[in-house]
Amino acid sequence: MLTKRRLLVSALAGVAALVVAAPATAAKKSLNIQAYGVSGNLLGAPVGPIALANLGTPNASVLNFSVPPLLSTGAITASVTQDTSLGTESSTATTANLSATLVPGITISAGALTATCSATDGSSPVGTSNFTNLVIPGVTVPVNPAPNTVINVPPGPIPPTLITVTLNEQNTVAGSLTVNAVHIRVLGSAANAIISSATCGPAPVVPPIPIASGAGLYLGLALLAGSGAAATVVMRRRRHVPTLV
Repeated sequence: MLTKRRLLVSALAGVAALVVAAPATAAKKSLNIQAYGVSGNLLGAPVGPIALANLGTPNASVLNFSVPPLLSTGAITASVTQDTSLGTESSTATTANLSATLVPGITISAGALTATCSATDGSSPVGTSNFTNLVIPGVTVPVNPAPNTVINVPPGPIPPTLITVTLNEQNTVAGSLTVNAVHIRVLGSAANAIISSATCGPAPVVPPIPIASGAGLYLGLALLAGSGAAATVVMRRRRHVPTLV
């Protein structure tokens, strides 16, 4: 009987100690945060991601990239950051000097294309796209295009549209946001190219304050005190156990 009581007292003390020391929840962080300069399908083969940055490689860059005669770029830079203590993360990618001729005679060009994504614990991710000297043949490019602005090239429906260009493309899946500055698709073909892409979210969870503060501290101390009292009772009873003759 005494052995069982000792085990109970020890278990209570152990639980109380764990309650005092353990945090309320474990900190979490998103793992799919990334950014890159170019990705797609050109000449019937997958391309990229080029200059891919992620948690394993927070910063990535290339001096230039090309798939002649369809696409060429200047410098590409991409980076990601994540701070679990603040519950924040961000990703950004910039592609310079784009020249894309996925259909002969139609060249889309830009001085620079940037996609950014940022997330904060407790809020939905937000993203933006910035364009410098973006030129699409036959089209006046909006200065600040709304998310998922689609432009037909040539402007349709007559003559028939050959290419669609999505500006500031934004897609959300399971709390994660992907922002593509430009997404070029050749209709009737698998050919497509994403230029400057940033993905982030859901944001990392801020590490909680250990339960040893506030109400958690009192709970743990109460359990410790209760287990101590139980131990005292057991010891007293042990001292008064009659000796059988």
